[in-house]
Amino acid sequence: MDRYLTRNGLERSLAAGRTVEHWFGVRREGDVCVLKWLNIERARDGSTRLRVREVLDDGHRGFLDVYEFTPYDAEAEFGTERAFSSSEEALEYATSRLGANPDRFMGEGLVQEEYADYLKTRD
Repeated sequence: MDRYLTRNGLERSLAAGRTVEHWFGVRREGDVCVLKWLNIERARDGSTRLRVREVLDDGHRGFLDVYEFTPYDAEAEFGTERAFSSSEEALEYATSRLGANPDRFMGEGLVQEEYADYLKTRD
């Protein structure tokens, strides 16, 4: 199974209300590594939410659950969120303003696979 959604698959996933994610990678802040990704999800009220998550690199090969890592900003425990009236608007914002590559979106939960790949290069 291919990790990344085709553009058609991305559009279909968003239209169906499925959450998609995009891995931005790792950056150093002083002595710590910060992991960054975003997700686009449909909210209960029908709007679309774009959330940018940043967490400290608390993981290792046996612990890949980036969703459980320590937030980089304690005041934004689940990331920073922005609401849009449609998934198309959220996707446009992600690509044009945040630099997301439309060919690198994946289904929910696969950000952990990106982190696992990063660990292989880090160790």
